[in-house]
Amino acid sequence: MKDKIRRGIDTLDKYTWQMKFASLGLLILTLVALGTISAASAATGTHPDVSYMQPPADAAGEAVCVSCHTTSNAQLSDGSGPVTCSSCHADPFPAVTPTPEPTATPTPEPTATPTPEPTATPTPEPTATPTPEPTATPTPEPTATPTPTPTPTTMGPQLVLTLTPGAKAANFSSAVLLDNTSTIVESASSISGDGLTATFNLSGITPGFNSIEVNGLTGDRLPTYIDNNTITQNQSVTGSLTGIVIGDASNPTKYRIKARSGGRHPVVNFATGQNESKMPFIIVYNTSVQKIEIRVVNTSELLTSFTPTADSNTMHLGLGGTSFQNWQFGSNNHGIVYNNTDSKCIGCHTTMNTKPANYTDVGTGFAGAGSGWCFKCHYGGTNGGDSNGFVNPIQPIEDIIAPVTTISGVTENGSYNNSLNVTLNAIDNPGGSGVNETFYMVNGGPTTTYSEPFVVDTVGPDNVTYWSTDNAGNVELQNRVNFTIVSVGDIIAPVTMISGVTENGSYNNSVNVTLNATDNPEGSGVNETFYMVNGGPTTTYSEPFVVDTVGPDNVTYWSTDNAGNVELQNRVNFTIVKVPQVNATRKIKSKSILPGESTNITVSISAYANALALHEIPPEGWIVTRGTDNADAFKNSTNEWAWINMETDKTVTYTLTAPVNISFGTYQINGTIMDANGILTNVEGDNIVKIDILDFYRRLGNDPGVVETTDLLRAFDDFRNNIVPQGFDRPLSAGEVDELINEWTNS
Repeated sequence: MKDKIRRGIDTLDKYTWQMKFASLGLLILTLVALGTISAASAATGTHPDVSYMQPPADAAGEAVCVSCHTTSNAQLSDGSGPVTCSSCHADPFPAVTPTPEPTATPTPEPTATPTPEPTATPTPEPTATPTPEPTATPTPEPTATPTPTPTPTTMGPQLVLTLTPGAKAANFSSAVLLDNTSTIVESASSISGDGLTATFNLSGITPGFNSIEVNGLTGDRLPTYIDNNTITQNQSVTGSLTGIVIGDASNPTKYRIKARSGGRHPVVNFATGQNESKMPFIIVYNTSVQKIEIRVVNTSELLTSFTPTADSNTMHLGLGGTSFQNWQFGSNNHGIVYNNTDSKCIGCHTTMNTKPANYTDVGTGFAGAGSGWCFKCHYGGTNGGDSNGFVNPIQPIEDIIAPVTTISGVTENGSYNNSLNVTLNAIDNPGGSGVNETFYMVNGGPTTTYSEPFVVDTVGPDNVTYWSTDNAGNVELQNRVNFTIVSVGDIIAPVTMISGVTENGSYNNSVNVTLNATDNPEGSGVNETFYMVNGGPTTTYSEPFVVDTVGPDNVTYWSTDNAGNVELQNRVNFTIVKVPQVNATRKIKSKSILPGESTNITVSISAYANALALHEIPPEGWIVTRGTDNADAFKNSTNEWAWINMETDKTVTYTLTAPVNISFGTYQINGTIMDANGILTNVEGDNIVKIDILDFYRRLGNDPGVVETTDLLRAFDDFRNNIVPQGFDRPLSAGEVDELINEWTNS
């Protein structure tokens, strides 16, 4: 793990240096424009950043810092923390009063002889840098590196983003500002002519974390922070889009980025050890509090943070000779020099790269120094997670339920004539920690970790034992399936037979086709049977099917067995000359009757066929009494009429009687017409008979089909006195009285 962390820190260190030099270059350009340092100094790019590098050998003189800084605790522009100068400079901050710059009444410098600067400020070399103009009206040289575009005063507060050209983006072609939900909130109001400066209007922008997308590079969005939307702020980024100043670069009191925004170190979930679809970036506070944060690109979600104590600062300063911040991110940082095997570290941190059970256990549980400090920020590559990933401290779900494993390819007490492919599938309970591993044993053999289906081919009694575990450590009780392999030598395909049609047969009606497949006596058994009608789609056979297309027809069919043998396709050709057209209609004389009463029914049949049958299906318990017909046969137990031929139309009449004790309601009659191949059509027409209490009252008067006044008054009396009519089991309801009233009103 230490090597992985070391490689991750190497990458971070590279991007840290890119950011430093980008910020340093911007500072030098600004100082040149203001006339406070020479062009020669700007060209060399040197700056006594003693937190990360030694000052140049020729800069060890006296009082050099006061040209830029005013106190010995001045903050450097790259946010490295307090400056320690006395190691090289005997008196870097003498008690002298520098001569102020002539800003109140600027006097143009003579062209031939430049005016010397005060002793506290280095005098620019006339041959290296053109003589600066008065500070009130600076005139940039045409050949000098372009300075950032000044903030227009007519647009209100702005965010000015300056680019140092590099490999990823030589200049800005477009730039947009996004909020922490990746929604564009502002497009650059202007881009400088040289493409090195993009300006955004801050009016209405909510202060806080944002990101900037340059030139449509969605994978390299730049984390940024709007300190204040009422004042203009300056920020910078290197050309590779990795060295970013977070907060106002002209007053860098917030913090700076220490890692790129895109694709280098994915976030790894602490509980599962697997990569998440998030990318992190590191920020380091540039204040007296040396704080470190790891956040998520685009949303700026805080993953973890660390603020060392005073004791921690003192202790690590003694080990590395630098500040805690430098110990974390300097050239000799914790991942390069001071790792979990270094004698300076393991004396206190005995288990730095041991993952604790919970994220909250990091730094606890061991005398003095605690455990698992690497996991405060990093992960380590367990369970497929990225070895350079940054940890998302999501705690494990409380899971006490073991996963459940199912087996396919074999069944309990099954008998097989071939080798078997066995598949295991494990699932965890909803909200659980997820399946970790699945194991199995064949015939009590060694335990094997399941990764893919496996073969069992031992002839005789066999068994497979299987179980799974989850990420919370729950272990499923072992399952076992017993079976027998009789033979594994089946190489003969099954044979399929067809009935209902014959080769070159001719039919004047639709045909019912049946398929039947058998395997050889020692075979593995039929698996499936398939067929196609007239070259159509392949269908798995499950029951007889109908072919009714008039004209030439064919059926193609074949089967497979459990050993994987496939039968050659068979085909039968035949012709359907004419499909008979059959119509049947039912007429019910009285559709509303009383319990125990009967109604007459007539069925009219129009068809042409050699033989035909009518099957009437009354409600259960109702009685069918044969009336008049010319059927050649009648079956009273099933209410079926049959004819030898149907060259003329047929008519059937019968009486249908309701049971005496039947309940009110609606009852349905069904019927079908069939020939030798099965059902041809359903009987259409009337099919409903009602047992209706209203009919009792309709029949009281002279006209049994109409509700007369005397009928209605009798109904009123029975309803008021709760009288049950003869043959019924209850009195009228209020709703039924309303129906009688409506019929009486409309009659």
